[in-house]
Amino acid sequence: MENPWRLFVSVLLDRRLQDGLTSAINQVSPLDVPVKWLEPGNLHLTLCFLGDVPKGRLALVIEKLRQARQGVTPFEMQLGGLGAFPNLKKPKVLFAPVTQGWEPLRDLATGISKSLQGFGQKQEDREFNAHVTLGRVKGFKGAKTIMPKLEGKVPALIGKMQVKSFALMQSELKPTGPVYTVLQEFNLTP
Repeated sequence: MENPWRLFVSVLLDRRLQDGLTSAINQVSPLDVPVKWLEPGNLHLTLCFLGDVPKGRLALVIEKLRQARQGVTPFEMQLGGLGAFPNLKKPKVLFAPVTQGWEPLRDLATGISKSLQGFGQKQEDREFNAHVTLGRVKGFKGAKTIMPKLEGKVPALIGKMQVKSFALMQSELKPTGPVYTVLQEFNLTP
């Protein structure tokens, strides 16, 4: 594939929710757990991961996303608590779950995924789970001790925001960590 871009579609978090998530990470990061916490600027809610897409198809992806937003109105989203993939006993990824607004997020993610069918090599076919990744477990040593140490440390209400748009993002993997660039934002119609 010539000149592919690694793309995904996400909800960009407003400043208050970013601050709430950063505060939650700051509360748990000093604890002795083998977790690589995300940088505050990299916190987002992924709606659809496309993977590598040729640059020549970018205009068509943008057009499909314009169509996917039609009829979707702004809605409120709330985050709180702590979850883990694949489960709480053997966590590999720690996240803040969406506790309000997950139904419209799921519907939006499903519409976007359907409209972008065939564009990405790594498009996921598992059920959408509305969340914001907070950190990734480093190795398996000590993984079972993570959740007992973190239990009750992340607030049940981290924050809320009005979802008014979503964005097409480029992800560049660098030795220092991923760098995300907004390629285009798509406003929802009130």
